[in-house]
Amino acid sequence: MGGRGRWRCEASRGRWREHASGLAAACAIVGWGILAVAWGALEGKAASVTAQEAVREAERASELLGMALGEGVKTTLRELSEHEAEWRVEGSSAGFFVSVRTGRVLAVVNLAAGRALQESAGKPTMAEEEALRIAAQALDAVGAPEDLRLEGASLTAPTDGIPQWLVRWRQVWRGVPYEDLFDVFVEMDAATGAIVLLCAGDAPAPPESAEPRLSEAEARAIALEYIEGNGLVLAEPEFAAEVEIAQPEFTWAENSAASRWEDPTRLVWRVEIGRTDEELGWWPYAVVYVDAGTGEVVGDAISGMGAAAARPQAAKGKGVSLLAVGGGVLVALIAGAAAFLWVRRGR
Repeated sequence: MGGRGRWRCEASRGRWREHASGLAAACAIVGWGILAVAWGALEGKAASVTAQEAVREAERASELLGMALGEGVKTTLRELSEHEAEWRVEGSSAGFFVSVRTGRVLAVVNLAAGRALQESAGKPTMAEEEALRIAAQALDAVGAPEDLRLEGASLTAPTDGIPQWLVRWRQVWRGVPYEDLFDVFVEMDAATGAIVLLCAGDAPAPPESAEPRLSEAEARAIALEYIEGNGLVLAEPEFAAEVEIAQPEFTWAENSAASRWEDPTRLVWRVEIGRTDEELGWWPYAVVYVDAGTGEVVGDAISGMGAAAARPQAAKGKGVSLLAVGGGVLVALIAGAAAFLWVRRGR
């Protein structure tokens, strides 16, 4: 994954992939089928940012990014929730998502990236330091959230083996990171630095406190008891735990109270339980999210890989095997973006 980190940006990817066909369309269907965000035309609601203002902001950002909007610019107003909407500003060469509430660019898609990537194939890749510099400038161009923690840069090859740099940040509040679904990231051509995709949505409102009442030891004990109650018993379990801000009512509950943009956040202990493999390194068999104030288990991801793990039943109504399914969703979404760019190359 307001504009909401990766989930919001993956949704944005899905919208732009509507223009593509074949594999791109198939991947879009997979992503949308699971992430399931209801989008519809916004009718009868006042927009604080007009279409003309959204276009001007997109043009401003595109100039700073060195990315022309192209011809035939059109705007579409989309409702994200009762209180949140965005303008989709699309030209022949690029697309921008602009918040109706704040007027800020939340995501950018370079529709001409496929052809550019093909032309740069085989060229030397830039150094990581240069990729970090370009990514930081790109975030400045769209006025990205300020409270970010750099997670690093990785060299990937999602489109026909053509290298791209992916630079990621976690959003933080009072030093506590949000779950990675709200990450801010920039993808660029590893040879030229041209932006392929940018996602810089706002994280939801934080919880009341950034101070956990539960200790890490207490959270570990609760998590271990939970997975054992769901049939996963490890002889010598190892742990990795971090306090983060999550939105469990949407992510794990069967019926969200409102939406991805309005459900409350919680301070949680994210407890990984697994083992260290000589070849694979750290390998979690389960991830359990424990409310850092109440000790309630508010979400989980339990894998049967490498262990005789029973799928958790609807314990507390919120158990979902994200480790088994979520990874596949993200792979499908990334593959869809790659296929989309491949389809666009020939245009």
